[in-house]
Amino acid sequence: MATWSPSIACRFMRKLIVVLSEDIATTASKQDSLLFNRLLELEMDAERQGAEEASCRVIARVRRIAGAAASKAYTPTLRGH
Repeated sequence: MATWSPSIACRFMRKLIVVLSEDIATTASKQDSLLFNRLLELEMDAERQGAEEASCRVIARVRRIAGAAASKAYTPTLRGH
C-alpha cells in the first residue's frame, strides 16, 4: 500500500474530480479520447505549476488508464494490403 496520498485541498485534485465527473456529450469512443486529452492537460498544468508530487502521480495514473481505454477504441488497420 502506498504511503503517500494527495491532499484533497490540492486544487489539482479538485480539478481532477471535476474532469472525471463531467458529462461529455459525444460518442463513447470519442469520450475516452477527450477524457485522455483533458487529463493530459491537467497533468501538464499540475507539473508546470508545482503541484505536490502525490497529486501529479494520481493524475498521471488516471491519465494512463484513460489512455489505455482510448487506445482500445481504435483498432489498427493494415494499409496497402
